Amino acid sequence: MDGPEEPVRQEFLRILSDDYGYGRADMETEFPIPRGSSKPDRADIAIFSGPGRDPAADIVGIVETKKPGEKGGKAQLKSYLTATSAVWGVWTNGSDIEYFCKPLGQSSVFDDRLHNIPVKGQRIEDVGKVTREDLTQYSGAMLKSSFRRILNTLYANTTISRREKLGNEMIKIIFAKIHDETTYVDQPPSFYVGYEEDAALVKERIDRLFASVVEEYRNDGLFEQNERITLDAKGVAWAVGQLERGSLIDTPTDVVGDAFEVFAESKFVGEKGEFFTPRNVIDVAVKIVAPKPDETICDPACGSGGFLIATMRRMWDLMARGRRWGSLSPRRLQRAQEQMAKRCFYGIDKEIDLVRIAKAYMAISGDGRSNVVHENTLHAASDFMPDAKARFVVGDDFRVFNCVMTNPPYGTKAKVLADDAVNFELGHAWTQSMDGKWRKGKPRDSDPYMLFVERCFEMLEDKGRLAIVLPETAFHAPSGRYAYLREYITSRGRVLAVIDLPHNTFRPYCNAKTCLLVMRKGESAKPNDPVIMAEALEMGHNHRGEEVYRPGTDEVWDDLAVIRDELDDPTSESNEFVFTVPWSEVEECGHMVPRYYAARRTAAPSSPPKGRQWVVLGDLVDNGHIGAWDGHGSPSGAQKGAGSIPYIRVKDIVNWELYRDPTSGVTEDTWERFTRNKPSVNAGDVIYVRRGSYRVGTVAMASNRDDKILMTRELLRKL
Repeated sequence: MDGPEEPVRQEFLRILSDDYGYGRADMETEFPIPRGSSKPDRADIAIFSGPGRDPAADIVGIVETKKPGEKGGKAQLKSYLTATSAVWGVWTNGSDIEYFCKPLGQSSVFDDRLHNIPVKGQRIEDVGKVTREDLTQYSGAMLKSSFRRILNTLYANTTISRREKLGNEMIKIIFAKIHDETTYVDQPPSFYVGYEEDAALVKERIDRLFASVVEEYRNDGLFEQNERITLDAKGVAWAVGQLERGSLIDTPTDVVGDAFEVFAESKFVGEKGEFFTPRNVIDVAVKIVAPKPDETICDPACGSGGFLIATMRRMWDLMARGRRWGSLSPRRLQRAQEQMAKRCFYGIDKEIDLVRIAKAYMAISGDGRSNVVHENTLHAASDFMPDAKARFVVGDDFRVFNCVMTNPPYGTKAKVLADDAVNFELGHAWTQSMDGKWRKGKPRDSDPYMLFVERCFEMLEDKGRLAIVLPETAFHAPSGRYAYLREYITSRGRVLAVIDLPHNTFRPYCNAKTCLLVMRKGESAKPNDPVIMAEALEMGHNHRGEEVYRPGTDEVWDDLAVIRDELDDPTSESNEFVFTVPWSEVEECGHMVPRYYAARRTAAPSSPPKGRQWVVLGDLVDNGHIGAWDGHGSPSGAQKGAGSIPYIRVKDIVNWELYRDPTSGVTEDTWERFTRNKPSVNAGDVIYVRRGSYRVGTVAMASNRDDKILMTRELLRKL
């Protein structure tokens, strides 16, 4: 079986094995279910109590999987339960999940008594009876899918109509779970739901846990003193059932971080998706900045805490391998790591829901939560609220840090008004006179990211390192405000690196094309100082947030992962992406966009190597060495989008790849009519834009996935 539901089945097989203890010998796929005299149906996954395979005696559970988005199959699952000895069943399409049970000695199937399934050897009556010792690490597949299923299922079945509000309720439940794990370690867990337990009783327990959370954070401004979980009792019980058997605290931080990325989906955070920085971008920044243990780290626009968590992981790894801490016992090393987290990591964000996510994430990952605060970073130090002022203000000035790493807001049309920007140099108009000197004008409405640049330098100690993601216009645009921004940046330190990020990096939440800038404050650049540069073409997803793969493979196309490795030796001639440029060359050119320098680095020679000669492709075609064929043609507007066979247009030739727009696919009939009596496309064929606007000359190489496509006539195919 290799249909669209197969990935869902494979994921659940991993969950059954990793999180519920069922071995390969305990499970079978496509197991026949007797249906009287008719041909037997086949269960997607059958789970057995032992080596026997008698459907009437040995099956304990059945799982029915469907492709994403499909809702049918629940009645079919119920019929499987009544026809076998199974006492529990699971229906899932990947994003949604439902549980069913058929108690021993009964023939009825119930859909409101189970909120989870038994682990191997456990009775359904004992589901929810967990001890501290029962709490184990979540697997990556389990935790992320649980987060997504909780949010999706509750959205479909509760009275909360806005998903971002539902995400906020989910964070409250996560805080209750963390509190239960960390506060009452000598008592049985309160975070559970028993078999057939009244949902109202479950909610009462979780409400008590959350009330303790509110009290714990009463001085942080994280929750209102009268704030409560507004999710209904049934929804709370269902969510608790999904999470009760695992320990968030004991789960590796990378697994937790991957699961928390569920909250980056705009449907759970409203319009704040652009505040979530992709992990591969963060990893490159951390690699270049290279924070060391005991250095202080600040993210003044911390969002969900991605930069802080990635840096903390790096520091903890260095501690575990270093002389000073490496010889400590595991318990003492963990204590030292947690103390460092409390001492070294600081974050600010003005969005309270993002601060909650960051604090929950930090609490799970190492308790650096105490220095993450709700505040507007662009306010004057004197206007900071007491909690933020205590952590970020010394005297009349901002506290300074060894490293500042951030991704400030730029995906918004909102400006900081002139009255609020007046205290920033970059909040004024600037003009350059004929003698090259800059003159300060009146305050102006300003882009927030420009003011963040200035604030970051204020919060950075001398010789400290800054990593900041900025719109590409800041690196090249000739107009006064951008030119002065570059002057401001380069006059305050040395540029260490600029990484050209793909346009899809923050899509679909934000359309800005960006670069990552890394600086060292207070260090003058010498002419021969190298500036590390790289141009990433792809970073793992397209403009809709869907994964993209290297042509002809199942490998996610992520150039940033390659760049991260090549940073070990930026000057290596074998590097595919990373290279260095002398500062004098950057200064002479007047801009810092890496792909300009990458193009110069890889430009074709003006003459062929000695003993060789250029050959015109047209001559190779005329001589029969290669073939060339026009594209198939253009279907009508009504035919576009009517099917699933890709229709490739000029704009779909991108980065040596044929982009498949699902909204323009054609039917089988249309494809056959246009391609009849024409050569088929083969892997390795070169697709060339021969007519059009600025895309003329753009090429792509067909992969083994492209054998069935329809190409517009403006394309030329060569073999």
